[in-house]
Amino acid sequence: MNFDVSDGLLAISGLRSVVPDFNCIYQFLGSMGFYNISPRKLRSPQADAEVSPLDEGGRNLCAVLRHLREKHPAESRNLISDLKAVVPGIADYSVKSAGEWLVTDLRYELSKPGLPPPSFKLALESDGTLRMLGILAALCQVPHLPLLAIEEPELNIHPDGSGILGDVLLEAGLRSQVLVTTHSPDLIDTFSPDILRVVEKEDGVTKVGPLLKSQSEAVAENLFSPGELMRIDGLQRETEV
Repeated sequence: MNFDVSDGLLAISGLRSVVPDFNCIYQFLGSMGFYNISPRKLRSPQADAEVSPLDEGGRNLCAVLRHLREKHPAESRNLISDLKAVVPGIADYSVKSAGEWLVTDLRYELSKPGLPPPSFKLALESDGTLRMLGILAALCQVPHLPLLAIEEPELNIHPDGSGILGDVLLEAGLRSQVLVTTHSPDLIDTFSPDILRVVEKEDGVTKVGPLLKSQSEAVAENLFSPGELMRIDGLQRETEV
């Protein structure tokens, strides 16, 4: 998903004078978010930056997390609740200022009575934890973006967390349009066949379509799950629509 929104907006900006109500379209396109969270970009302290929108790679994650904690506590609690479901033991997060920089720590539940709860900077966390934190921040950010596209959210995340991740994405879809690219059968199994789209390249042209009718029927009859079909023969696109 290598799409540069700023380049696209520049290319169509000249239409403002000839297309009615184009400003509304332009603003909508400009408020879309395309995310490919890089754990490497989350390990170091971050500059105190804008709180919206979350950068596509997560460069302003600390500022977004602090904004949620201070201004939108309900969203902050939802983020932690979802993160705990995927990474057991996490209790909360904190964002501290260090000069012009922001540093985020993850606090874990007490392992032994009488001891202070352990807390670790993001530099010490696993790629999976960081990637999940970034994805959840994208989904929970305020204001919510009208469209979010997330590239392979399952990367670095344990397969056992795929079901929870799928549920989180579906819940986010109630307030924003969410597009996800994935190669994970486990994640695909959390979605109904009618919302799946198969992407194929034919003669150098990318084509997108619904699941092959026979495969959809096999899922409806509980013969296979979408993930099982993907493992067995690959998901196929319906060409006669």
